[in-house]
Amino acid sequence: MSGERHWTPSSNPWAVAIVVTLAVFMEILDTTIVNVALPHVAGTLSSSYDESTWVNHPG
Repeated sequence: MSGERHWTPSSNPWAVAIVVTLAVFMEILDTTIVNVALPHVAGTLSSSYDESTWVNHPG
């Protein structure tokens, strides 16, 4: 059947991959920034490091 049309996705898979990669990079960057800032947050709030780690809790 030469008249068949093949299905093609309506979005570019490379664009989807770039957007997902960018989102993962931003999440890792955000986590890194919070982990670097935790000692400063703990010192400013006069709390222990363990008490300040709730800031980075994913829940």
